[in-house]
Amino acid sequence: MKNNPDQNPKTSPREEGLGGGIPPRYKKPFDPDLNTPEEILFNCGKYGLPPENAIGILRRSSNVETRHASSLIPAALKDPSSPENRWYAEGMAAGEAEIAAALHQNVVDAGKDAYKSFSAENRRKALNRRISKNFGLDEEN
Repeated sequence: MKNNPDQNPKTSPREEGLGGGIPPRYKKPFDPDLNTPEEILFNCGKYGLPPENAIGILRRSSNVETRHASSLIPAALKDPSSPENRWYAEGMAAGEAEIAAALHQNVVDAGKDAYKSFSAENRRKALNRRISKNFGLDEEN
């Protein structure tokens, strides 16, 4: 028997995680006209969109405040101490964590093919870290 979400509002152990999982404010559907700049930047980071795309999404919003924020955000994203940079980075981390969790679950559930995908993803990340370390390049994925 499956849990009915209306009867059992508790989040899953995976969503709770060590840090409480993804904050509820980021679980809303992605809609640039309804989301705040914070939510848009988080989701763009989560989906792996480059910052330029995030800024374009902000500019196309029907929300006047969000469109105004789009002119301020490019400089803020370059500043590692800015909240905008933190929102985007948190989204990237959340997206990578979700991918890793899904790959791991596929390995547990499906076996050999999923293990190949999981191993390939781990090799790709390790290679990108080495390239970045040895050549000073900022590889995003």
